[in-house]
Formats: sequence, C-alpha cells, structure tokens
Amino acid sequence: KFIDAGDPKPLGVVMYFKLEKAPKEISLAILDKDGNEIRNYTKEQMSLNYGSDDNFNSGLNKFVWDMRINRVTAVPKRPPTAISPIVAPGKFTAKLTVDGIIETHAFEVFMNPKETYTQEQADGKFDFWMDMYDTAESSTKKVIAALQLKTDNEEILEKYKASDANVNKIKKVEEQVKVISSIVENYEGTYVSTGRTLAEVINLPATILFKMSFMSGILDHSEGPVTQSMKSELEVLKKEVNAADKAYQEAIDKEVKKLDKLLK
Repeated sequence: KFIDAGDPKPLGVVMYFKLEKAPKEISLAILDKDGNEIRNYTKEQMSLNYGSDDNFNSGLNKFVWDMRINRVTAVPKRPPTAISPIVAPGKFTAKLTVDGIIETHAFEVFMNPKETYTQEQADGKFDFWMDMYDTAESSTKKVIAALQLKTDNEEILEKYKASDANVNKIKKVEEQVKVISSIVENYEGTYVSTGRTLAEVINLPATILFKMSFMSGILDHSEGPVTQSMKSELEVLKKEVNAADKAYQEAIDKEVKKLDKLLK
C-alpha cells in the first residue's frame, strides 16, 4: 500500500452532512428538477464508517451519490435486472431525513468539459435509457402480479381441499390450478431466468430482461449518442414484450374463467 498515494477521486456527487449525534433513523433521497424522487437510500445503504459498530459519526459525515437512479425492481428469487441509468447533466436536490427532521440542498451535475457531445445528446441518451428502464419496470410488475395470481390460486386450492367438496371435483380444481401455474411459469421464464443452478441459467435462452440488462451495460461503458442499432434492438424487444403480454393475458383469462366455473 502506497501511504503517499491518497484516495481515488469519488465517482459521483460528494455530499457532507453534520450530525449532533448518531441517528436512530436516517435516509437520503435524490430528487430531479421536477421534484420526482429518483433514488433513495435507507440507513443500511448509507452505512459510512467501515470497521465501526456505529454507522454514522456524530460530527461530519460523507456520502457519495453515484449519479444513478434506483435499479429496476427485481422479480423475487430471480437474478436482478441490472438496469440503473446514469442521469444526464442537470439540476437535482438532495433530501436528507434524520429522525424526522428534513433538510434539502440543491445542486447541479455538469457535463465533463472534456466530452465532445452536447447536452442535447446526453439528454437523448438518458431518454433512451429511461425508455428501456420504464419498459423493464412495467414488465417486472406484470410478472410479479402473475406470480401473485399463481400463489393466490394455490392457496384457494388448499382451502378447497379442506372443504366438503367431493374427491373428483377437488382433482379437477387441482389440475386446473396446475394449468394456470404452468402458464405463469412460462410467462415468467420469458422475462427472467428460472434456472435453479448457475449451469441451468447459462444454458437457458437469453430472456427479455437479460437482453435489456446487457444493453444497459453497453450504455454504462460507452460515450456519446445512442447508436441506431441499439434503438432498433430496443424496438424489437418492446415488440417481444407486447407479444408475450398478449399471449399470456389471452391464455390466463381463459383458464381463470374455467377455474372460477369449477369453484362455483
């Protein structure tokens, strides 16, 4: 370790805040120019003192925002969707909440003066990234809703088994619940890997959200405007999303009606 080398420059917005004492509760939110919350940190995520029992000093504390918005919601028990766009240069506000007391401070993220592309191009890249983000977030919520439907029907089946219904009818309901579960699982597998091991995950076809995560990684490590090929690829993925949603909805509506009829 070179004791005279110093620390690397933080990659992000450096924030300092003074605390009179260690807080019981603390959180930090980043707001965009319109006041929308785009990133939030809990107390656990804000842990600053390494090797200490206390997360925060009484006195001056330091925090670095990496200039990203919140990552796309993850499907429970599945690999996370690694889409967390980096904001374009612009005006933002930090909102610090400490034991119920709120302090805000406005700041600005500037373009690197060494960059050759314009603010308009940076905004265009962020807009494209957010289009991908919004599509992924919407799809994730639909998958989570589908999984909840599967869970709800499995609970209904267990209650039905405990009722005074005859054995043949219970068997028919059980078979119909399996049909619905299979449709949900196929729908989930269209978006996220459902492999139980790393080997299974690697050998399964690339899913929609995985492809979007891969594209997001390219945006992460590239400079300048978004290429036309990436724009075309996103449009292809959005068509796949629409097709998957339509096929799922048509199939699930039909089978849920059958289940409802059996239960009545």
